[in-house]
Amino acid sequence: MSFCCTGVRWADTARMAGWFTFWVAIALMAVVEFGAVFGLLGWVMFTAVGMYFRQKTRVAFGMENGGATWCIDCLCYAFCCCCAVAQEAQQYEDAWSAGHPVAKAVALERQEEPRASA
Repeated sequence: MSFCCTGVRWADTARMAGWFTFWVAIALMAVVEFGAVFGLLGWVMFTAVGMYFRQKTRVAFGMENGGATWCIDCLCYAFCCCCAVAQEAQQYEDAWSAGHPVAKAVALERQEEPRASA
């Protein structure tokens, strides 16, 4: 799904992460992806947004972050964004399925039970 519908997959991940509602995230991705179609500035903007939220994922799960990981995330989003989006989606799907503390915190904030998909 992340290859054909990157924005939709990312929006669902953003919903599971508690960053945005699905529709706000899809609107953000639509604007960013629309810009990416028209040139280098849009591509840079898409990569920057992806890097920022990938770093938030790293922090939330206690993974290595900052420093060299910014470069790694930049390369992932710049040259294979569908792979990066799929990795993040799998991370959050598994977290919700296992009842990981990250998923529980988002669920508590929304007052719902942790589950993988809407």
